[in-house]
Amino acid sequence: MSHRWAAVVTYSMCIFLTAACSAVPREDPGAAGVAASPTAAPAAVAAGCEPAVMPTVTKAFDAFTPASQQRSQPSEVPILEGKTRVARVGDLALAGGFSVKAPRAEPPGRQLQDVLVSGEGSAAEPYFVALYYAAKPLGASESVRDFLARDGIFVTQKYAGDAGTADDVVSELGDRAVRVKVGPYDAALVHGDPIGSDDVRPYSLYWSDGTYDWSVIGRAAPEQVMDVGRSVACR
Repeated sequence: MSHRWAAVVTYSMCIFLTAACSAVPREDPGAAGVAASPTAAPAAVAAGCEPAVMPTVTKAFDAFTPASQQRSQPSEVPILEGKTRVARVGDLALAGGFSVKAPRAEPPGRQLQDVLVSGEGSAAEPYFVALYYAAKPLGASESVRDFLARDGIFVTQKYAGDAGTADDVVSELGDRAVRVKVGPYDAALVHGDPIGSDDVRPYSLYWSDGTYDWSVIGRAAPEQVMDVGRSVACR
């Protein structure tokens, strides 16, 4: 299945040292001669890194082609077929300097189940990395549609340059895409066409940081999809 567009397819030390900290005598701010410590102002959150709020534009998300009217459906090829599993860790490096970056936090109710790599890292076969988040592990014969139908979310990463910017997506999909911010980067949010049946309709987020093109695709609230993207970009 092509991963290009989901609309077409339709991430104080006392907290850790409780016992030690509880043994340290604490001064009473109200005691004579002891000044109360000023309350520190909360750190400012960079624009595009705050918890996502849905854009007010919703018309774009209402338009879709019902599954029964689509000319084709995504392949039912198992997700695991033709890919290499790598260690399920945070950041890791592949040959040639490709740096895989995982979201800082896992989506609610989902855990990282697999990190899959396709391609050989060459110019002819560049790396394509996908991180799969779900409540349960991937099944041996599970397809992308199966994965999305059970509310899975996956994050993809590849080298920039293959029409992966927000401008590229908007140019391809027009009013079907809504411009949003993912950290400092322009991104495009899309409510994709149904996959297999009209109740499996994923949200997708696309952006580029200049080095890598990214996407987050999942059958989840659009705010969750955006929060996963911001968890990658706001590091």
